[in-house]
Amino acid sequence: MADPSNKPKQMLFTRMTALVWSALSVMLALQWSMDLGMSGFPDGYITPFARATSTLLGILTAACMAQGLYFFLAGAFGRKVSAVGLSCKSLPRRFLPWRQCLS
Repeated sequence: MADPSNKPKQMLFTRMTALVWSALSVMLALQWSMDLGMSGFPDGYITPFARATSTLLGILTAACMAQGLYFFLAGAFGRKVSAVGLSCKSLPRRFLPWRQCLS
């Protein structure tokens, strides 16, 4: 049986984890946004690979930023924040291994 006095500690840990995850998501999205803004060579030439992957990277950046906003709001203002619920809703993190292919 679960100890009722342990529930506030679990809730605080889950909220803090959500806030840290939101900060990491936003920082990652900003890094990708800088990558998109600085693509190409100084003379303005953009390689075909950069042109082909920029749309996907833009979508991934927007999804990561939305995830960061959601986790911030859930961690700061959510009444029922559970670790299982938050882990099911972090869809963009499943695409992070694809980032290596976009570099």
